[in-house]
Amino acid sequence: MEIQSALTSISTAIGIAKTVSDINKEVDASNYKLQMADLRSTLADAKISLSEIREEILAKDQEIKRLKSFDIDAKKLAQHLNHYYKKNKGGDAIGMPYCPHCLEAKNGLFTLHYGKGGELYCGSCKNLYSEAQEMLT
Repeated sequence: MEIQSALTSISTAIGIAKTVSDINKEVDASNYKLQMADLRSTLADAKISLSEIREEILAKDQEIKRLKSFDIDAKKLAQHLNHYYKKNKGGDAIGMPYCPHCLEAKNGLFTLHYGKGGELYCGSCKNLYSEAQEMLT
């Protein structure tokens, strides 16, 4: 995970910084320059890792926001044989069922469609539903 990589880079940078502070600059200039180059490289790696972590967090925040905003009014849906449908004026299931997978995963309300073999499938997740049926009443 990127967090572990960032923490490792930061720990390494701290160790290098300690080594650099212990070097007598006048006596060991080449070692000093080498340690400073290592320190800059390690800090750059930590910065990259933290930037990647930031992007992951932003993406997860957006997904959380999307999931929280996904609110289905169950009163507007009718259930028949483990599938959800629109309701007619009488409250009965009508039309094509919604994809149960996408509904449960909170991806959206996607209507199933007939495939080549006559089975219903979801255009979003591509799952097949042989037990689903169109409600004509």
